[in-house]
Amino acid sequence: MIVRRLWSRFDRVRPWWLMASCLLAGLLLYGRFVMDRQRFSAQGVTSPGSTPDAFLTGSELYAKYCSVCHGADGDGRGSAARYLNPKARNLRTGSFRLVSTENRLPSWADVEAVLEHGIPGTSMRSYRELSQECRAKLVQEVFRLRRQGLREEVLRSLREEWPDVEPCAEDVEQLVDAQLAAGPIVAVPTFSSPSPEQLALGREVFLTFTCNTCHGDNATGDTDVRLVDEDGVPTRPRNLVAGELKGGREPASVYRRILLGIPGTPMPACRVLTETQRINLVHYCLSLSREPQTPSTNYTRAIATITRGSTAAGTRTPPGR
Repeated sequence: MIVRRLWSRFDRVRPWWLMASCLLAGLLLYGRFVMDRQRFSAQGVTSPGSTPDAFLTGSELYAKYCSVCHGADGDGRGSAARYLNPKARNLRTGSFRLVSTENRLPSWADVEAVLEHGIPGTSMRSYRELSQECRAKLVQEVFRLRRQGLREEVLRSLREEWPDVEPCAEDVEQLVDAQLAAGPIVAVPTFSSPSPEQLALGREVFLTFTCNTCHGDNATGDTDVRLVDEDGVPTRPRNLVAGELKGGREPASVYRRILLGIPGTPMPACRVLTETQRINLVHYCLSLSREPQTPSTNYTRAIATITRGSTAAGTRTPPGR
């Protein structure tokens, strides 16, 4: 009898008891989620689970997609960096390879283009699957890390030069701003189908201005010239016949690589050429392309760099720098 009465009373309050239990369980789960999110964020990685990218901040998107190669603070020393050839970019102080500005400093559009298209012939893949809003957050985070790195570099330089004087914060920011100020975008001419005469003139420019010194007479990059990048790491010239071009094979991109060079690499800016000479050279370089292009991996790029010049030119088609 006593048990029946107790059960009757419990049965009357059971809906409220169930609701309270569900609410308590929900609060506990949410608290655990918040704690995990803070813990993983502090470690430089995103929290587990399926949080939509649209709800992540720029730093969280960077931690999720970029830090494994570029490092948590953008120094290019991520956990996967040791396996990459070429190495991951130092976003803090290193030169950005694909630029479109007169002063060769990266613009917002340059970084956005790299995120959208990737860099062929490297491990930098396209992130076109991310929304434009997410890519914009990543671009903003890249420039935040770069400003941070340049500020540290400026402070170190000033303190070395004047050890007894503490640098003025305003002066430091002005110097940093100057190193971040991308110049005007270079004008790119319109390209049409090349004529045989233009191709012949383009080859003449290729040889006259000694492009063959690095790329070779047959443009496969098989030469004995020792090349290193700005960090002293061995590199190799691009194989224009079968290799992947970092900026892609669009004429406008090749034109910019010739005019502005590739900062941080031995590829120099060719400002002494006239516009007509650059146009002819673009047509000639693109005419050398052989399809299908040779796909490359970190391993094959590393081997090609180590063994370059060890076989006769033309007997292989290494994947390029």
